[in-house]
Amino acid sequence: MKKGQILIGLLDPDFAPQCLSILQKRALTSFALELMPRITRAQSMDVLSSVASISGYKAALLAAEKLLRMFPMMMTATGTIVPEHPFQECPS
Repeated sequence: MKKGQILIGLLDPDFAPQCLSILQKRALTSFALELMPRITRAQSMDVLSSVASISGYKAALLAAEKLLRMFPMMMTATGTIVPEHPFQECPS
């Protein structure tokens, strides 16, 4: 990147301070999106909530794939599936 450019992204400033010093030496302006306040006004820039939402959806899909029986489309508050043993292997 050239001097004076702006970098916006997930920069992980708490765990990668050496990267910030490189940005500073190159005279770059940077914005770490993970430090964006999680308030209503900043909701459109809140990357943590969107990634958490996608991760939760993907986790449910992965769980359904590993389930050893049919995955019901509807569940009640009491549930419809008896919990599996966490270390049970899928049959080959």
